[in-house]
Amino acid sequence: MSKIRYVVVGCGGYNNNYMIPNLRGHAETELAGVVDVARERAEAAREAWGDARLPVFTDFREALRQLQPDLALVHTNLSSHYANCRNALEAGCHVSVAKPFVETIAQARELAALSRQTGRFVSVQQNARLGHAERIKEWIEDGTVGPLRYGQHNTFRDRWHGLAEYQITEDWPVINATLIHLVDQARFWTGQNFVRAAFRGVHVPWSPYRDPGAVSGWWETREGFMLSVFQSYVSRLVNNPAHHPFENYHLQGDQAALTWTGPWGQGAVHLLSPAEPAPREVIPAKADFGNVVAQMMDKLVASIREGAPVFCSAEDNLQSLAAMKAAELSARRGGAVVETAEVL
Repeated sequence: MSKIRYVVVGCGGYNNNYMIPNLRGHAETELAGVVDVARERAEAAREAWGDARLPVFTDFREALRQLQPDLALVHTNLSSHYANCRNALEAGCHVSVAKPFVETIAQARELAALSRQTGRFVSVQQNARLGHAERIKEWIEDGTVGPLRYGQHNTFRDRWHGLAEYQITEDWPVINATLIHLVDQARFWTGQNFVRAAFRGVHVPWSPYRDPGAVSGWWETREGFMLSVFQSYVSRLVNNPAHHPFENYHLQGDQAALTWTGPWGQGAVHLLSPAEPAPREVIPAKADFGNVVAQMMDKLVASIREGAPVFCSAEDNLQSLAAMKAAELSARRGGAVVETAEVL
């Protein structure tokens, strides 16, 4: 059986440092080419891949025309996600795109419609649904934790130096850059959509962003699940690079609770149960990004070959994006409660 041929679009540090090393060994896929508007970044990706024959492009549409790939992995700046996804779909190419997958709800609806029209999927890389998250979902559903009632998440991150380029390419990063993974995880665990949000920006004078640099707030589902968060991109709470960013999670269910820490939510997961005298480690601390990437690619391959359900489709992720937009609108309004329906 022939391999699924894919192109990587956007060759920044995330691609070269994290994706390429974990994609190289996937048996059912083959990298057909790399694309970046800066040729030197594309060439660096080719070097990281270790194949001097790998085609390099600065024009994505030309890469699509010449290579005719099955799948495009879009890892460009958020502002170019919409155009790159649209170009791929119109060329008959499936898409796996980094989060947030577009800037606006209107763009999300357009891409979802074009996906249906072309018969090619848009899959959003909400890979926080994989790895640990799947085991946690099992404990929720089998009664170990029981239905979730409350969640708490804190993030402390030092991003206050050298961020001029990042600031230009993404607005409201303190909400949109990381919290969409959290929102999507909560939707995955509960099977519920968020219907309202209330957020306040926490202003600090050294914030490098157009937004305040820290936020505090909550989301709520119609069934009553509450997710409370605090996120700061201007904190040096933890200086150890091996534990950066510092994250703390707590999930409270009817029967028990789960808690774990960062970085990237990879700390040991502990079960806190009234039936047990002390917290019990149920998942050891580990970095499982390589496994997560392999899982994601397996799912994409199955969708292309067998018509399996698409991992985190555009239609599904639109609800996570709407929760983010409600939080952003609330913060702009100084903490007013915003119904998600207002942004849909």
